[in-house]
Amino acid sequence: DDQIEEKDAFIESLEFEVEELKTQLRSLKLDKDIVQYELTKQVEFSTEKLNNTETSLKQKDQAYMDLLERFVSLEQRYEDMNIKFKNKVLECGTLSEKLSAVEFDLLLAEEQLNTATPAATKPPPFQNSTATSSDEEDIPHIHQNSHLQTQNSHLQTQNSHLQTQNSHLQT
Repeated sequence: DDQIEEKDAFIESLEFEVEELKTQLRSLKLDKDIVQYELTKQVEFSTEKLNNTETSLKQKDQAYMDLLERFVSLEQRYEDMNIKFKNKVLECGTLSEKLSAVEFDLLLAEEQLNTATPAATKPPPFQNSTATSSDEEDIPHIHQNSHLQTQNSHLQTQNSHLQTQNSHLQT
């Protein structure tokens, strides 16, 4: 009987240990599920973060490419504007030379006009019915004076146009 009781006690202790092991096993399975769930969530979060970083890098790369393209375009526009500016400077120089020539012509015309002016100060011919022979001799001078005044007027107009063009080009 003692042996049976010892066997029964031994079996009971084994059964108790089996139950404890089963409880520990369930606890370990639960811990395993929790750890697996946490790992899965961490992997999903890391993957999402990696995808966001990749998207952000692609966006930054695209923004860089856009800026580079814009820079190249602006650089080309700068070169074009620089060429236009140089052409305008040359044109301004040409207009300045023309302006100087017109001013010189204008000065010559004024000098010729001033030289011919004393004859023009006489009353116009045929103003009264008693024209003298000296009045008739002054007719060519009066025509020349009239022609010079017209030429002077044209040169002043041309000078004014060239100065306006020059002013526009300088701005």
